[in-house]
Amino acid sequence: MLMWNGKYINVKKEIEAGVETIYFQNSKVTKITKVNNGYIYTIDQYVDSPRSMYELIESLGDDYSIFRNMIVSRNERTFDKAASLPIGVDNTGSTVYDSIFVITNPYFKAQGFDLMSESLTATMLIPSNAVIEQALSDARASLNEWGLTRVDSIMENWIFQSAFFNKKYVKQDFADNEDLTSIFSKQWRTTIQKVDLDEPVSMSNGVAYYINSMKIPTNVLIYRLKDYMKYYELLNETEKASYFDATNLTYSKTATEVTAWSGWPAAGFPYIENRVVYFNLTDNTLKEFTLNFVPFHYKDLTAGSHETTPYLIPPGEYDLCLGFKQKLGHDVAVAFNGEYINTITASELTSTTYHYDRGGQGYPEGYDTSKATDSKKTNYDRDGGKVGVVTITGTEAVPVTITLSCPNMDTKTSTLFHHWCLKPTKNCY
Repeated sequence: MLMWNGKYINVKKEIEAGVETIYFQNSKVTKITKVNNGYIYTIDQYVDSPRSMYELIESLGDDYSIFRNMIVSRNERTFDKAASLPIGVDNTGSTVYDSIFVITNPYFKAQGFDLMSESLTATMLIPSNAVIEQALSDARASLNEWGLTRVDSIMENWIFQSAFFNKKYVKQDFADNEDLTSIFSKQWRTTIQKVDLDEPVSMSNGVAYYINSMKIPTNVLIYRLKDYMKYYELLNETEKASYFDATNLTYSKTATEVTAWSGWPAAGFPYIENRVVYFNLTDNTLKEFTLNFVPFHYKDLTAGSHETTPYLIPPGEYDLCLGFKQKLGHDVAVAFNGEYINTITASELTSTTYHYDRGGQGYPEGYDTSKATDSKKTNYDRDGGKVGVVTITGTEAVPVTITLSCPNMDTKTSTLFHHWCLKPTKNCY
């Protein structure tokens, strides 16, 4: 119910032992009097008119200053000429106003969510400075353990973008739903994040809950893991044996099949080549091969030296994507950490799905095909063809092995490899 002060309050009825009681917010109706033009409700205490969402955000204390500033820093102060009263003219001939300014937040409005509106029906989750700092500290520690980096702004943006919902959620909603989706399409996994659901804060346009602890999801810390097999020619014999454990394969050559190019150079997307590594069957009469490949980082050092380290993949669920070459000419059976995943048939490999990284699913983070400029922009730096979904169990990040094999090469006597990609799913949390 909208009151004269512009605030909405909740009206509810409770029935106990057959007796109906009406409440206006926190105030119990003790008597109802019918008059000739309406009703008078006598209540047992002053109605506690709740603050709106934005008023609550503004009133957050120093212990919540990080979250508060994440929101209010995106405000815009706009002169409202129509509401401002002209009071004179200055010496340049310009009208002087008794000025009215309006505070808006276009960042949230772009999501159809007006923080200042009393007509919202929303839920807000509030993290303290301590909760945010711990979440960021844990995330940075994880990234360091995995040998990866992530800019702070992405992690910080997720913290507030995951905290606003355009529905009013009660405690049972958090129990009934594994995932809630914020107005910014961010995933809030209720089984992992810890929220104080027993002390809701009533707002005139929704409800707020304080967060006890927060984890920045793995699928936020990792957009995708992708690398190439072209480095084989640069490895020493020990490294080749460690990362390319091959049976019935002999190295043939490494070739650049597509010279380096960028789908959107003006936006800073790098020039990338399609370079592949070729192998021949060591014994053509066997008609089969197996490659146990361990994904690794390759880093050039000074004086022509290099270092390699295996990727440490965090626990969770991933889409496994691969790239070869269109019309490879033979089946490829794929296993992950010793578990069979799928077989890509020779007929499937006639399409562009597994053609280097020019097909399949996904693009690099931030790549927008509607704005990219190259004529081949939809072929740029994709994940590759999805082979299946894989899961890494346990609690530690570990090296993994992707096994590629063909039990029957038929007339083919060679094969080639381009890249691998692991794309975190929503369950990589």
